[in-house]
Amino acid sequence: NIASSDPWVGRTLEWSIPSPVPVYNFREVPEVKFRDDFWFKKYPQTIKEYYHDFDEEEIKNMKPIKPDEKDAGENHGIHLPDLSYYPLFIGIGLSIAALGVLYSYALVTIGLILVFWGSIGWSTEPVNEPHEGDH
Repeated sequence: NIASSDPWVGRTLEWSIPSPVPVYNFREVPEVKFRDDFWFKKYPQTIKEYYHDFDEEEIKNMKPIKPDEKDAGENHGIHLPDLSYYPLFIGIGLSIAALGVLYSYALVTIGLILVFWGSIGWSTEPVNEPHEGDH
């Protein structure tokens, strides 16, 4: 049994993401006008209850959306970077350095060298080129 994208009729933007969640959050950066923008996009008639000075004509021109009408997480050519092991080395180095504070300064040195090496490696890692069809 597959749940809908918005099973609890949510008010905030995270409920606008399709289910199952794609590897990216939003295909396009959402334009937010209100505090509960997703709610007001679903139910534009409720805007006047919260924003009394909002333009009535603009409310009439808003087309209500339903989260299940959105795309179901298709790839849409979004370019994501390749996976990297350097953050793992940085985390291990930080853990070793933290243990070194408790036990031995030699471990602090080893941990910080690992953090430094991981940071340099991660920042100089080549960026993968977008594949054909990606934007």
